[in-house]
Parts: sequence; structure tokens; C-alpha cells
Amino acid sequence: MTTKFCLIAVIAIIVLSILILIYPLLYQSIISPAKQSLPDKHVKIAAHRGANKFAPENTLAAIKKALEIGVDMIEIDVHLTKDNQLIVIHDETLDRTTNGSGRISEHKLLELKKLDAGSWFGKDFIGETLPTLDEVLQTINGKTTCLIEIKWEGDSPYMGIEGLVAKSIIANDAVAWTIVQSFESSYLENLNAAYPDIILGKLLIGSWSLPLPFYVDYKFHWGSYNPPNYINWVNFYYKRATPGFIKQLQSKGVKVGVFTPSTEEELSIQINMGVDAVITNDPVLAKRIRTSN
Repeated sequence: MTTKFCLIAVIAIIVLSILILIYPLLYQSIISPAKQSLPDKHVKIAAHRGANKFAPENTLAAIKKALEIGVDMIEIDVHLTKDNQLIVIHDETLDRTTNGSGRISEHKLLELKKLDAGSWFGKDFIGETLPTLDEVLQTINGKTTCLIEIKWEGDSPYMGIEGLVAKSIIANDAVAWTIVQSFESSYLENLNAAYPDIILGKLLIGSWSLPLPFYVDYKFHWGSYNPPNYINWVNFYYKRATPGFIKQLQSKGVKVGVFTPSTEEELSIQINMGVDAVITNDPVLAKRIRTSN
């Protein structure tokens, strides 16, 4: 009898665990956008890596196109070069989006600026280069909010990169219109301690509450995620979004964004779910959905 009871209990725990893990996907799959309330016109639209559907990601061409579209935010990624310069690129290696190869950290800025970062996307962008953070901030120049993600190399944070990002923001008079975000909590802790005026955002994959609470950024953590009081934004993977999780975060005074819904169905669900921002690969479609009747 005891053995049978234990077996039933184990099966019940496994089933419950599976349901908890897939609940957000089930929730989103059974919601028809047509059955939801009208789109929230206060939701901010962020262009992921610039307007990467129309120009090569994380280039000045993509930044300028996002400004032309009229987005509320432009999201970019920052790595550190061998000579401690801030370069805007998503991957830690050059191979996917340039004609170079190897890790960013193996190259000095002058070498990186000679690479072609546009021809992979299309012939109209041959000769497009990797921009520095300064160049991106000078191009945006307060016309919209810049959402800066600080990256890392492999499993290790770049030593001192967060301070360099802060200095670039200050030098370009951009404190009022930038948000610095990362999966790496130490960057955010250090920025808050040294530059408390800079707006900070925490990136997560998601958070789970049952059967035992845990959350994932770029590592696994036991326990519930409770944003520190210096975190202004929490941005997480859109397939982990539920109204309960969103409201839980918002009740703690933080704004919530999701990345990267980009189809009409995905965007409709997220915009109607109560998030504060969608970080998307199709800002034109997102704007249309937001303003639809």
C-alpha cells in the first residue's frame, strides 16, 4: 500500500511539474486575440537589434531605419573588444554577421571597424560597419529610448564593461533616454552602486513557482525572482508570459517587457496581456496592431 501510494505521489508530482512548465504556452495557445480586449495603446514598441527586418542587425543602418519607423525604443547589444572598446554586435563571435571570424575579444577596435557587417544581409548594405556604442548614441541623440544589453563572453562577464557603458552614456548626455539591461546581475549591481541615476533592467528567460520556485537568466537559480529596488524593468522571453507573472512584477513597481514576439498572433497576445513593452523583430507590424481598433 505504501509503495503504491509513493508511486502515485511521484507520478502526480511529475505531471504537475510538466503542467507548470508548459502552462504559459498552453495559456497563450488557447487565447484567441479576437477574444481579448482592444490593444493597449500605451505598450512601447522596441526594435530588436534596430530594425533588423529591414537592415542588418545592430548597424547604424538598422538604427536609422528604426528611427524612421518611429519606435519607442531601440534595443542593441554591446561587447568589449581586445583594447577595451565598446562595439555593438549581438554574438560574441564575428562569423554570423560579418566577413570576419573569431571572438570579439580577440580583436582590437581598428580591426573590427574594417569588417563588412552588411553584405550578409543584402547588396544594398555592402560596406556597412560595426558601430561603437558612442556612434549609436550619437545617431539616436535622444530621439527615442535606447535599450542597451550588456553581453558577456562565454560563461564569464567582461571585466569592467558596465563602467565603460555608463561613461559612454554620460559622455553622450544620454542618461535620460537609455536603459541598461543584462542577464548578468553583477553588471546591474555594480552600475547601481557607482551610477545610481542610470535606469536598469534585468533580463530573464523566465520564472517558475511550482512545484519548487526557480528562475533562469543565463543560469539556473533556485527560489523566486524578486527584483531589487534599483531594477526599473524586467524583460523576459515572451513564451513565459502569463498575466499573473506580469502583474506580480508590476505590483513591485517594475515595468515589464517581453522578447521577441514578431508574428501577428504573438504580438496581439502580448500587447493585450498587459506588458509595458514588446521587443520585436517587426516593429511596423507591432505598431499597426497597437493602434488597431
